[in-house]
Amino acid sequence: MGTNYPAPEVLVVAPPSISPLTDAWTSNVSEGARAKTAGLAPAYREFAQFYGHHFFDAGSVVSTEEVDGLHLSEENNRKLGIALAREVQKILAS
Repeated sequence: MGTNYPAPEVLVVAPPSISPLTDAWTSNVSEGARAKTAGLAPAYREFAQFYGHHFFDAGSVVSTEEVDGLHLSEENNRKLGIALAREVQKILAS
């Protein structure tokens, strides 16, 4: 079964890697997570390239340092939203 329209554009967004965690419990249960999350952007980029999708590395505009090492601050959510909106505008314009 096919369609009469082209497949939609896809934007793959890699999350920022986590920062040093601020409390002992979270740090303990998340052991090794920092190194693993640091490898997500390259892996997501490779995936996107393989499938011909667009790619955006959220870590290029935000970090998780300001809150608890895991979550984005209100300001970083705003920055990420603006950056993603720009990226989507570029995709739609092409």
